[in-house]
Amino acid sequence: MPAIKTWVHKIQALGERVYRPFLKIKNLQLRAAWVSLVLTAVIWFAASLIIGLAPFGNESLCTNDGYAQYMPFLSEFWSVFREGGSMLYSWHGALGSNFYLTMAYYLFSPFSFLVLLFDKAQIPSAANLIIILKNMLVIAIMAWYLAGKGKKPNVALSVSCAMAYGFGFYFLGYAVNFMWMDSIALTPLMLYGLERLDTRKGRWFYLLSLAGAILMNFYMGAILCIFLFLYFVVIEWRWSKEGWKTAGWFAACSICAALCAGIVLLPVVYGMFGANASRMSPPDFEVFNDWKYFFSRLLPDAGVVRITHNRGTINLYMGTGVLYGCLLYFFSKQPSRRTKYGLLFLCLLYLAATQISWLNYAFHGFYMQRQVPNRFAFLVVFLAAIMMEQGFMALGRLKFWKIGLCGGLCAIYFGAVVWLTDSDQIWLAFLLPAVCILYLLAGLFRKRQLVSLLIAIESIIGLVMVAPGSLDESFTNMSAYIEAARMTPGGRAEIVCSDIANAPTLYGMNGISAFNSVINPKTAALLGKLGFASGENYYRFFGYNPLSALFFNVRSITTGKNADLPYPFVKTVEVQNMEVWTSPYEIPIGLCLENPDVLLSSANKFENNNELFPGSFLPYELTGTGSGDSTFVREEGTYKFTDIKADDLNTLTLDPIEADNLYIYAKVDGTKKFSVTRNGKLVAENKYEGNMVFVGDVLPQDKIQISFRAENDKNEATVKLQGATLANAKVEEAAEYLIANGLQNESINKNVITGTYHTDQERMMIFTVPFDEGWKATINGQPVPTTAWQEALVSIQVPAGESEIKLVYIPAGLVEGAVASGIGVMMALVILAGPSVNDWKKRKSKSAAQDQPGSEDRQPGDQGFDHFEVDFGGSRPSTVVDLSEIRDEIPARLHKPLQTIFDKPETETVQEASSSLDLADEQAENQSELKPEAAGDGNEMASQEQKPADETAEKKDDQPQDEAAGIEGRPGEKPASAQDQPDSKSLETSAQSQDERQSESSSRRLEEKPMLEPAAKPELHLDQSEMETEPANGQEAQDLREAKDRFDADAKSGMAASAGLAENQEQAAAKKEEAQACQTADEQKMGLLLSQEDSIQENLDEKSLDQQDLPEKAHSKKTQSEESESAKN
Repeated sequence: MPAIKTWVHKIQALGERVYRPFLKIKNLQLRAAWVSLVLTAVIWFAASLIIGLAPFGNESLCTNDGYAQYMPFLSEFWSVFREGGSMLYSWHGALGSNFYLTMAYYLFSPFSFLVLLFDKAQIPSAANLIIILKNMLVIAIMAWYLAGKGKKPNVALSVSCAMAYGFGFYFLGYAVNFMWMDSIALTPLMLYGLERLDTRKGRWFYLLSLAGAILMNFYMGAILCIFLFLYFVVIEWRWSKEGWKTAGWFAACSICAALCAGIVLLPVVYGMFGANASRMSPPDFEVFNDWKYFFSRLLPDAGVVRITHNRGTINLYMGTGVLYGCLLYFFSKQPSRRTKYGLLFLCLLYLAATQISWLNYAFHGFYMQRQVPNRFAFLVVFLAAIMMEQGFMALGRLKFWKIGLCGGLCAIYFGAVVWLTDSDQIWLAFLLPAVCILYLLAGLFRKRQLVSLLIAIESIIGLVMVAPGSLDESFTNMSAYIEAARMTPGGRAEIVCSDIANAPTLYGMNGISAFNSVINPKTAALLGKLGFASGENYYRFFGYNPLSALFFNVRSITTGKNADLPYPFVKTVEVQNMEVWTSPYEIPIGLCLENPDVLLSSANKFENNNELFPGSFLPYELTGTGSGDSTFVREEGTYKFTDIKADDLNTLTLDPIEADNLYIYAKVDGTKKFSVTRNGKLVAENKYEGNMVFVGDVLPQDKIQISFRAENDKNEATVKLQGATLANAKVEEAAEYLIANGLQNESINKNVITGTYHTDQERMMIFTVPFDEGWKATINGQPVPTTAWQEALVSIQVPAGESEIKLVYIPAGLVEGAVASGIGVMMALVILAGPSVNDWKKRKSKSAAQDQPGSEDRQPGDQGFDHFEVDFGGSRPSTVVDLSEIRDEIPARLHKPLQTIFDKPETETVQEASSSLDLADEQAENQSELKPEAAGDGNEMASQEQKPADETAEKKDDQPQDEAAGIEGRPGEKPASAQDQPDSKSLETSAQSQDERQSESSSRRLEEKPMLEPAAKPELHLDQSEMETEPANGQEAQDLREAKDRFDADAKSGMAASAGLAENQEQAAAKKEEAQACQTADEQKMGLLLSQEDSIQENLDEKSLDQQDLPEKAHSKKTQSEESESAKN
């Protein structure tokens, strides 16, 4: 035991030494974020070394779709910035594609630029780094958010719960879909702002984080918008004036965020939703799985599912501690009932949506999911992590029986689920309850640090349980593939020896193969009709023939060793274990067919090729015999196998034939995988729905077999066979026709195609480019409309004569989206940077208060003189003191002086209380003997309910340190006592400064320290009834007597303060009457002065008129004198 204690002390000392630098970060939320970042960085670095993640090995977190899509798209992103490609359009794969739309779906993340720090052959290492950094970001932001949920956060608990969230099976299973993780990481910031929408800071957080989430992944942004609406309605919104105001902010900020993301949303609407309209139709009602399967997915042995056709599969496991923490949360009293039950409702609703088709469709953004089920399930984990952290934070306030009950229920649940779901790992029925007991013991002793350690250990174990994938030669030998890709002579090229669906995109080739959620499904359907392997969101070069290769201008094919390709391909060079085959024919990208109005609708692939090139393929009837354990039945055109057992080999052997350049089209219903062999040598291995296979020259002695294995027991499987031969002369004839009737002087530069064409009559020119509304065409400088040939390829009408043709690609909706984003940014500046309505109201009320001294406007939420909000400053939360409760509790002799205040009408009370508050504040400043804490103590004692002693003690233990410090008293303040009485001098001084206090504004009064403050000592929280009913013996009795003495002393002090308050109010009223009388006298004097001024002005006006008449009178007198003199003469 001493040795163990020594090691424990050493570990504690080491932990304290490591944690010491983080103590310099005073903001606990930021401290939690930084601690989680450093801790997860160390964990991931150690895991990378142990597991052997690239570049330390050949393991990768970017598995499944990461191999086929995400790493190839990162490679193309690298090419755009390092090799001068176009962000708008890419020719690397898919016959050409809207790369802006691809980036909007997969790559609009700042982390994507990290790939530029690596060489192109190191794309797997860059992908691992991006996934790890995004996972660290998810955990860090979650830790920051959880640390801000309580008054006194526990950094260790916030970090451990965030690790349980980020290291859960959802994130480790869907880490491969790293394009979602940016939006998911911002979810806590959205909720942080949503909970504070009435403040400018909250609107900043909400608007910017939501706009960023939609920009970085529009699909996950749609899922989050639905969740935020539900969260606001269920938890945040209130049916009141303030509630409607908050709803207005919610709507304005949400719309503004969507407008800011318009540069992504509108191109997506134009480029993706129109082509995938079938997936937006609502499904039939369905429940995906039974309860056993559902609950089995909540166990650690469920494993991680990345791709499946079961739409009800979920990855939710994040440790046993989450259930225990959630149970504690619902037994605690800390959150409001609406918040508590609202979180429970949302969590259960989203859990139900994982199994109910209608809800599943709605919560996926009204879009049908495919192969990656329940992408919104991270919201269930998110809500559970919040409740878990809040539950463990309440340990100090919960009674022992509640903690024990939660632990017992948790242990019983896990044990029962293991038994009832028929789990193969029966030992989990003992291990998981044992872990629950550990949580129980830690909870009973209220050891949050121990709980945090248990959660962190479970999280790390979960990380180890999720095995990464292994990189094959397509990635480990990327340098050789890139070298082979650069040897293409022009036109389009393909690599068939690579198993990567987006091989042209990965290696930088102008190819055909593509696997992308944003491709045009009509283009995929056209290629399928010509014999290529294709599906709703992919098409592969497998299934090509010389005619289809000519039509799409495939000039180079890279294969493995000892391959056999049809005419006209010839082996030209070898690169390591690969061979490069090239064609001598260079076909233009724009073609004029002899019969462009042909309809390719036949189920026979050879007949569809003959529609383009008449008489090329000659049909050849194939017959065969089935073998294997299943029953074989031959029908017209098909061969049916029945009673098929899983993993049994079923073979169809063709009857002896003799043919040159034989092609076989085979499709096996019920399984995608089948192989074609010739004399035991593998000719082709199909992994898709069906494609055309080149067999070559066949002699009667050759044995051709088609074999397949079913993944599961099946009642039947149908093999469809089509055969045909193709003469080399037909290939040459088709090549010559296409060259003669194609675009001349062709030039392709990024998103621009130019060329010339001469014709004697108007013809349709078909461009072997997928149709997209972003293509705009001009002929001789005049715009012409583009149409969709076979609903798949771009086509235009070329008039007779010489034509200069130009096609330019600008993603549809990009310009309109940019305008919408500009409007959204301006709206955001108005919402976030402009003055808010509350600020305007505050300024208005401040000016009104200055005009009318001694009064203040009633603010929203103001409950009159009965309620005061006491602000302590610093990090301590404000406290609302309710005087109405004190009025009923204090002695009658205190109530009588205050009755004149409480019983007056509200309007008079507010005005008079304003002056009274000023008197009390001035009195408290001038006389240090009179302390407002006494009144505050009485308030809290009177309003406190009777509670058990153990619960009161729990609350004391759970108080924040800064709040406890405030209770003990502030520096420079003296404790209140019973002898503290206001003297006559202080009252006279207060009366003399009454006029000055009435001229101050209401804003200053709110900023100053209120008259009432919380209790100065924690003992004063004891209620009078508690002191009378609690057993008094020993030290406890002594403590109660001392508390009662202090209570009596504080009551006397309160009486003195009340008497002073009443006297001050009487003086204030007298002063007010005197001021009104003075004002009346002044008004009378002013009226007399105005009347005197009017009379003086009238006299002045008369004198002015007399002065104006003097010249005229003088002139008239002069005239009269002259006339009189003339008369005398």
